[in-house]
Amino acid sequence: MRLLRALIVLVVLLAAGSAHAQAGDPPQLAKDLAAVAMWLGAKAPPKCTERCFVLTKLSLDGSVASGTLGFVLEGGVLAEHPVAVPLFGPPSKVRLEGVKDDDKPASVGFEGDHYFVVTANKRFTIRGHLSLDGDLALTIPGPLNTLEANLSGGRVVEGTKLSGLTSGTIHFDSGEGATKLSEPTVFQLSRAFRVARETGFEYRLVLRSGNDLGVVRLPLSFGEKVLEVSGSSGWKVEGAELVLPTAGHTASITVTGTVASAPARLQLDARSPYEWWLLEADAEHRIMTSTGSGHAKQLDSAESPIPRTQPSSRLFLAQRGEGLELTVQTLSATDALAAVVRSHARTAVLTARGEWVFDERLQYENNGVDHLMFAPAGRPIFLATDGAGERLMHKDGDLSKVLISLRKGTHEAHLQSLAETRLTPLFGVLSVPAPDHPLTASRAAITVGLPQGVIPLAVLGGDRIVWLVGLEQLAGVLVAAFVAWLVMSTARDRLLLGVGLAGLWLLSQPAFIATIGALLGYAALRIAARVLSGRSRSFVRIAIVAGAVLGVFITLVTLVTMSGRERALAPSPDRTTADYRPVDLPKSEPTPNVDLLTKGPSDQLKAPADESGKLGNYPAQLAAAGILPGVTPVALPLPSADRWVSASRELVTHDRPFAPRVVYVTMNGLLPLVAAWALSLLALAWLHRAQLIALRDRARALLAAPPPDAKPAE
Repeated sequence: MRLLRALIVLVVLLAAGSAHAQAGDPPQLAKDLAAVAMWLGAKAPPKCTERCFVLTKLSLDGSVASGTLGFVLEGGVLAEHPVAVPLFGPPSKVRLEGVKDDDKPASVGFEGDHYFVVTANKRFTIRGHLSLDGDLALTIPGPLNTLEANLSGGRVVEGTKLSGLTSGTIHFDSGEGATKLSEPTVFQLSRAFRVARETGFEYRLVLRSGNDLGVVRLPLSFGEKVLEVSGSSGWKVEGAELVLPTAGHTASITVTGTVASAPARLQLDARSPYEWWLLEADAEHRIMTSTGSGHAKQLDSAESPIPRTQPSSRLFLAQRGEGLELTVQTLSATDALAAVVRSHARTAVLTARGEWVFDERLQYENNGVDHLMFAPAGRPIFLATDGAGERLMHKDGDLSKVLISLRKGTHEAHLQSLAETRLTPLFGVLSVPAPDHPLTASRAAITVGLPQGVIPLAVLGGDRIVWLVGLEQLAGVLVAAFVAWLVMSTARDRLLLGVGLAGLWLLSQPAFIATIGALLGYAALRIAARVLSGRSRSFVRIAIVAGAVLGVFITLVTLVTMSGRERALAPSPDRTTADYRPVDLPKSEPTPNVDLLTKGPSDQLKAPADESGKLGNYPAQLAAAGILPGVTPVALPLPSADRWVSASRELVTHDRPFAPRVVYVTMNGLLPLVAAWALSLLALAWLHRAQLIALRDRARALLAAPPPDAKPAE
C-alpha cells in the first residue's frame, strides 16, 4: 500500500515538472509511470465492510465492590485501513478511563449502546479501566471469542470463563454482603399450573427495591423445566435454582415452562408475603384441592394477575403459613363422531337380465373428516356432491372403492353403481348388496324395483318384516269362501268355487269383483223368486240387476283410480335421478396412450400411439360403455320397474349394515297354482254342465227375436 502511494506521488511530480519544462507532449517515462500507477490503483483491494477485525480475548480484573474494573482486550485488524473496534457499554452506565492501544493513547468514541476504539494495528492490545454506574451489568456487542473474569472481589454471574459472545450482557455480583444490602423490598410471586397432556407452569415475579436488584435466585422445587424467561436477559439454571440477572430498581419477570407432574403441595416462598396460585385443567383432567384451616382461600378467578386460559380455572390466595394440597385425576375420554350420515336413501332397480342399478344419496353432517372411503354395492359410475358432478377417485388402484371428499357442514353425496346377480327360475330369496363405509347412519331406507314376472312376497332385514301378501289378500279369500258357501249347496261345490274365486282375486281383482257381484245377484234373484210373486218379483229383479251393475261399475272405477294413484306414487326413474352441474376442469394436453376402464379391471383399451389424421377426441371414441377416466361423470337415469317394494332401518353402523332380502316368486313358480285353479274351474263347470247348458238355452231364448204375430184368417 505504501509502495503504491509512493509511485502515485512520483508520477504526479514528474508530470508537473514536465508541464513547467515545456508546453509540448509529456515524455514517454511520465506516460509509463502514469500507466503503472493506474494499474496498481486498479489492483488495490476494496475498502473492508464486513469481518474487518477479530476480538480474541477480553480479560477483567479488580473488585466489583469498588466499582472500578480493569480490562484488557486482545485482537487483530484484518483490513488495510483503520477500523472501529467495539468495546462494551452502555455508555450511559459505563465510564472508561486510561484507554491505551499498545501503550499509546487510544482514540475512543461511542455509537449506540457501546464504546469503540479506532486502530489500524494488525495485532492490538487495548488496556484501560471501566467504572459501573448503577447497574452491575456490561453489554458486549462482540463478536468476542473468550471472556475471562479474574476478579478479586465479586463475580460474574454468568461464569468466570465465557466464549462466543455476540450482543450479550454479563452481570456482576459484588458478593454476599452486597446481596443482603440489595435484597428487594417487594417480592411478589404468582404461580399458575395448567394440567393437560403436558403440565405447564407460568410464574409472574414483580421486584422493587431502593437499591439495584442485582441477581435474583428463584428455587425450582418441583422439577420445573424452564423454556422461556421474559424480563431478564442472561438467565440460566444452576442446579435447582433459576438465576435471574436484573438491572435497575424494578423488574417484572415472567417464567414459563413445563413440569413432569403437578405438585402435590404448594407453599409460599420465604421472601413473599403472599402468593396467587392459579390452577387450570383441560377436559381430560380434574384438580382436587384441600380445604379447611391452614389452606389457601379460593377467590374469584377474574382477580388473577396471570391471564386465564381455561373456563374451569380456580384462583387461590395464600398468606404466610398457608399451603395447598393438590390431587390430579385423569378422566377417561371416549371417541366422538366427527361425521354422521343423517339419512341414507337408496334406490335399487333390478332388470330382467339380472343387472342391478344402484342410486344412493347420503345426507351427512361433517365437523372434521376430510375424506370418506366408500365401497358401493357395485362398480361406481357417478359421483356428485350437492348436485355438482365430481371425478371418481380411487385409492391404490382399487376400483371397487371411491374416495369421497367431505365438506364441512351439512351436504349431500350422490353415488351410482352397477352390479350383477342371478334370479332363480321359480322362487327364492334375493339379497340386495349393501355398501360399506365407516360412518354411522341415523336412518337408512331402500326402494327396490323388480322386473316383470317377479312377484315379491316379503322384505326382510329392516326394522320389521314387510309382508306383501297381507290383509287385503286374506280378505279377498274370505269373501270368496263366503260367497261359495252361500251360492253352493254341497261341500264339493263350495270347495271348488272357493278355490276358483280365490285364484281369481289374486290374478285380477276387477274380474273377481264382477264375478262376486254376478253370483250375489244370481242368489238374490233366486231368493226373490221364491219369496215374492207377481209384480213385486219383477220389480225386485230389476232392482237387483241394476244395483249389481251399478256396484260393479263403481268398483271398477275405484280400482282404476287407486291403480293410477299407486303408479303415480311409485318411484320413477325421472325422480330418482338428481340434477347435476358439470364442473369446468382445467384443460390438459392429450396423451398418446389413454387407459380406458371396462367391465373388468384387467381389460384395457389403448389408443394407438400414432394419432395423425384423427379428428375430434379420438381417445374418447374408444371409451368402453361410455366410461372414460379423468372425466367428470354424468348421472344415469334409472330403468323402469314393474313392482316396487320398500324397507327401512334406524341406526345403521359399520358393524350392523342394512342388507335387505326380498322373498319372491316368479310367474313360472306360479304355474302349478294357476293350473290347479284352472282345473278347479273346469271341474266345477263339468259338474254343473246341465245347469250351464240350461242357462245358456234360456239366455238364447231371451235374446232371440220374438216370433211374428199370426195373420188373422180372412
